[in-house]
Amino acid sequence: MSFQLRSLVVALWVVFWVMVSGGLSGCDSHATSNGAAGRELRRSLGGEPGTLDPQLAGDTYAFEVLRDAYEGLVTEDAAGRPIPGQALRWEVSPDGREYRFTLRPALRWSDGQPLVAADFVRGLRRAVDPRVASPNGLLLRVIAGASAVMAGRLPVEALAVEAPDSTHVVVRLDHPAEFLPALLAHPVAAPYRPGPPVFNGAYCLEAWLPGRPLHAVANPHYRAANTVDIQRVAYLGIADENVEMLRYRGGSIDVTGGLPVDEIQWATAHLPGQVQLAPQASVFFLGLNLRSGALSRLPLVRRALAMTIDRERLTQQVLHAGQVPAYGLVPPAMSGHARSVVSWTKMTPAARLQQAREWYAAAGFSAKHPLHLRLLYNRNTTVRRAVLAIALMWREALGVEVELVDEEFGRFLALRQAPTGWDAVRLGWNADYADAASFLEVFQSSSSDNTVGYASAKYDAHLATAMSTTGMERALALQAAEAELLAADAIVPVYFLATRRLVRPVVKTGRPNLMNHNYTRYWRWAAPVAGSPPTP
Repeated sequence: MSFQLRSLVVALWVVFWVMVSGGLSGCDSHATSNGAAGRELRRSLGGEPGTLDPQLAGDTYAFEVLRDAYEGLVTEDAAGRPIPGQALRWEVSPDGREYRFTLRPALRWSDGQPLVAADFVRGLRRAVDPRVASPNGLLLRVIAGASAVMAGRLPVEALAVEAPDSTHVVVRLDHPAEFLPALLAHPVAAPYRPGPPVFNGAYCLEAWLPGRPLHAVANPHYRAANTVDIQRVAYLGIADENVEMLRYRGGSIDVTGGLPVDEIQWATAHLPGQVQLAPQASVFFLGLNLRSGALSRLPLVRRALAMTIDRERLTQQVLHAGQVPAYGLVPPAMSGHARSVVSWTKMTPAARLQQAREWYAAAGFSAKHPLHLRLLYNRNTTVRRAVLAIALMWREALGVEVELVDEEFGRFLALRQAPTGWDAVRLGWNADYADAASFLEVFQSSSSDNTVGYASAKYDAHLATAMSTTGMERALALQAAEAELLAADAIVPVYFLATRRLVRPVVKTGRPNLMNHNYTRYWRWAAPVAGSPPTP
């Protein structure tokens, strides 16, 4: 499906939702509440959701809302770890290739209608249906038949998921995948019922128009409704962290989506206990153009660029917002990860600089004939600060002349698909699920997210091994894949991100988890009224 057609489908879906919604979309009118129901939590998402269809959504802003509105067979606890969701339990076959999920009894949609196993099968089939063109359907390719269905070679009914009865879902895999529960916690695996939108998560979403706040109310039919403390939520799609900061200080936001790095020191001093900084399973890196331009032909120059970024100075002195220097693609705390070590990291800074300058000169570059690079990045205060610092480091160390190309996010996404327009591009990746493979799958030869054009049969083979094994064998295969990628100098890892946000004392959110997945149902008002719900 083309980008334009997909946009039209999303727009029509939003209009349809508004037309059928009226008040609450599919939420039973006899909602119960506690004494705090009149108070509405105001959450800034950090950006505007593209769509609120769980199978069509592709951005982190939408996922924050969808985790509140929908729940799959598997969900996550407050620490971001997979736990039973709409499924009460699951069993795995001895060969690791079949999962049998048993649903909790008496599950309901938000309009009170029964929620059955066939609804989960329908959602999974919709996610891989090529006519739907889900941006996250590829996450489910471990399910037998998924790749052939997405390629149009088999009908969606060939996907190896079935509902033998109303309370069981069976999922068969091409090979063992111990990370399947984590995958099924992703919103793309939400159940689906045709017709007006209905929900099965902790909250029902009200009618929404892009550019306006989105409101939600606690779902009385949620399977753990008695544990939900916050009864009303307003989601705000504010993309500018400085605006978020102003709105927070003005009292109109309770939880921000971000925090300007320039304001962290001030906020820590003047808003005691309200600043939250925590590690995040997300990496900031540069992609180097392997399809065209000078860098495609100069692997040692690409390595020289990687070696002359002072990541410690960048994170501690320029950004100073909890970021951690990155010399690999996969964050160290990811499940299934055995860290790859880049050989040049063992060199002293002086030795690195000397070697980088020798490679740069050997490629024919000098002060009189410098390398000229176009560095494309999306418009963002923190990103701009980072790429400016990197450009200065390259100039100081090697004499590289960098043209910075600053674009708003939509145009940036379009331009990064045109490799003749850039030599280096700012890229990043947030874990879709809590496993190292979530990062490494991006650079498979067939991946649509493989922006830089990296292609390696050895890399693909290592990933194939990882996807068909478990335990230490799998971890070592993922390590070998990462080492292969880093040795090609197709990317330059720069730093691992940190979640940073402001939280008003009126609400208790707990510490952000590594995945930065925030479920409102785990949050509580700081001073609950008598008779408030128990902790989930």
